[in-house]
Amino acid sequence: MKDMVRGLAAAPEEQRQTMMKERLEMFAEMSKADRKTAMSQMMEAMGNLPQADIKKLIKTRTEALFELPEQSQTALMATHM
Repeated sequence: MKDMVRGLAAAPEEQRQTMMKERLEMFAEMSKADRKTAMSQMMEAMGNLPQADIKKLIKTRTEALFELPEQSQTALMATHM
């Protein structure tokens, strides 16, 4: 997960947006327990990045989240890490 997050942070904006959206779609389809684990691992990996990269990924994640169907948004936002 750490390598994936570093790769996301280093990717160009358009590629990062696509990759993040795909990752969020995958999380939304997981069981609640698996989603919680995967999202926690992603957040933990983000915590090891420089502040500028963290901000970039949070921005991208937020934008990608709002492109998803409402049901996926709800599943992701209701998952407590």
